[in-house]
Amino acid sequence: GGYDRHGAADQSARCINCGNPYCEWQCPVHNYIPDWLRLVKQGRLFEAAELCHQTNSLPEICGRICPQDRLCEGACTLN
Repeated sequence: GGYDRHGAADQSARCINCGNPYCEWQCPVHNYIPDWLRLVKQGRLFEAAELCHQTNSLPEICGRICPQDRLCEGACTLN
């Protein structure tokens, strides 16, 4: 399942803006993950979607098939 607007904001608030975006560096399409999470946290979902489309023409599909645990999430400083 997905998140509603508030659930997405709660999840995006977990980003600590570490300054070394290993998540972005590990992403094969180099999504602007910290920036995207900041926009979601602020409730700026349309802008977050636009930012996703700058690096990925099909983020909706990528979000379902990407092995995040081995890429961005696996590289996160919180892990």
